[in-house]
Amino acid sequence: MNSKSLYLLLAFFCIVESALALDTNASEFMQSGSWASQVNELGTLRFARAFTTEDDAVFAVDSVAGNCDQYKISVLGIMDEVYAEDQNVSAMAKIRVDSNAVFHLTALIQMERGDSLLAIEFMGDYSGLYEQLMTGTRVRMELAPPGEEKIYGGFDLNGSAGALRRADTLCRRLSVPSDDRSFFSNQPPARAPQKPDASFF
Repeated sequence: MNSKSLYLLLAFFCIVESALALDTNASEFMQSGSWASQVNELGTLRFARAFTTEDDAVFAVDSVAGNCDQYKISVLGIMDEVYAEDQNVSAMAKIRVDSNAVFHLTALIQMERGDSLLAIEFMGDYSGLYEQLMTGTRVRMELAPPGEEKIYGGFDLNGSAGALRRADTLCRRLSVPSDDRSFFSNQPPARAPQKPDASFF
């Protein structure tokens, strides 16, 4: 994967949404080893992110407020070229933490016209991967884009447990309504008047 400098990538990762290059507001950044966690906001969408950087890429684990147990795993990278058109490519993918079982997934590779961001979203059943990311030492990936050579990469997991735990806490905090009005917006319907006992006979 061709890349600009890591410094350019680091300038971008705080403002990229996990699928496309969409501006977000990032806050509450905290470092944990080679990982970090923060809150990202895009309009009404709020999510917590745990992430790490290595070489020319960012490995991100996102959890959206209100659905914190459903994680989205992506890899973001900055390429040398600016894309002339939108491109969406599906590829077979494998993810493996240390010597644990291999996760067989689909990678959606997205490129947006006029941008140089490469976004890879992993889709499929990766139940159990989250726990492995917390306890392992390195996560490795294999991508097999159609008609091209396989691509390999990996990320160090030093500090991942602290970042993932904090991101989960941030997500659950984001899921709690912050204004008083919201506690009255979904009230159960009023109970119907109870019929007198005599009416049942």
